[in-house]
Amino acid sequence: MDAWDALNSIYEPMFQRVQMLGRRLAAAGYNAKWSWYNLHASRRGDEYKVEFFPIPVITVGKWCDVIVELDAICVDAHLSNEQGRTFRWKRIPWPFELYGVEDYTEDLYLPGMSKDELPERIARYGRELGVAFSMPLDSGDDEILKIVDACREWNTHNGKPDP
Repeated sequence: MDAWDALNSIYEPMFQRVQMLGRRLAAAGYNAKWSWYNLHASRRGDEYKVEFFPIPVITVGKWCDVIVELDAICVDAHLSNEQGRTFRWKRIPWPFELYGVEDYTEDLYLPGMSKDELPERIARYGRELGVAFSMPLDSGDDEILKIVDACREWNTHNGKPDP
């Protein structure tokens, strides 16, 4: 298989998945626009690695981004530090990571860490927070839509003006 066929075999399913998700989000009443972006960093094992190749990202209104990676889907949103300090983290029903927006390698919470210490870690960080909900690539659209709905309810943002 040459490089062209290899890339198409990888990107065609991603393209189809992001189109389906975009249609589903639009049907649910969201302004959902997507494009391809490179230089995204994702955790690979214990470290972050840069993706030099483009991946599709759906911007959902002003609330969050749905990122379709090669091997996972991630809903990513931002909160102010003040929102984060008063947020009820223990009530989130999905696994999540909390990181610093200005320094994404600042792991404020990873699964397995104590949620009881989150307000103190957030206060020490003192800047905008990112929350990421990573799930398997074959996760159902309904579950992704529930997380997007929660982001809207929590009044998160994606750092972009509302289109």
